[in-house]
Amino acid sequence: MKNVTLIAALMSVVAAPVLAGSDRYVLPPGCKAFLTVQQKDCRVEHHWICSDDPEGSQWIMSMGQDGPEFLQQVDREFVWLKSYVPDSRESRTIKRPARDLNSLSRLLEAGADNYDFEVQVSVDGAETAVERVCGYDRLTGEKITIDGEPLLVIAYDYSEQSSVEDQPVKSSGKQYVSERYRSFFLGQGRDEVGGEVTEYDAAPVRFIEPGEAGFLSVKPQYGCSQIMSGLNLPRTENMIPNKETNDDI
Repeated sequence: MKNVTLIAALMSVVAAPVLAGSDRYVLPPGCKAFLTVQQKDCRVEHHWICSDDPEGSQWIMSMGQDGPEFLQQVDREFVWLKSYVPDSRESRTIKRPARDLNSLSRLLEAGADNYDFEVQVSVDGAETAVERVCGYDRLTGEKITIDGEPLLVIAYDYSEQSSVEDQPVKSSGKQYVSERYRSFFLGQGRDEVGGEVTEYDAAPVRFIEPGEAGFLSVKPQYGCSQIMSGLNLPRTENMIPNKETNDDI
């Protein structure tokens, strides 16, 4: 029953901006947003906290041109507690006890973090598979500023092996970490499944806080024209930051 209740709650959150008919994302009752991030790959994500959740946890919604694409809840260590993909009826929850969960604190203190844990995959509340995630995050020593926000650069490498699939998903690349927000942000990555490789650049362009123009906007701002036209243009085109510095775009 808990899984069914979870899915119903997540579906209501995903549908919120559509039901509201608004250009601003509408949060569930008892929740408060603290950050909107516009990314290079025609996506925008919103970060919020809810009063009934454990301290330090946050929700992150990723949205594309056609609406919500991915919703997840993470804790203070950025452990992937729950996630949901709209229109798929599929949800994921961390399995406990875990061998070795990822830890943001360990990464920041030691400069590297290895992890090995499992995720339960469910459809309509019924378990359909288990995915084992193994990999590492490592600080490169590089520090950059994007849209006025200081970030640490990490190199990452991990694999996901499903109990019902022969081929693992292998991912590697560069991401960014904000100590202030205790959050990871996508960067340049490479995914490989069965010999097929996909490369992407989803780095943040704008960090928008409450009271700033574009906060909780449901519309991605950057990279969308390239996706629509199919042209292989740099995703940095026509980017206009809203703060004073932008060192890595």
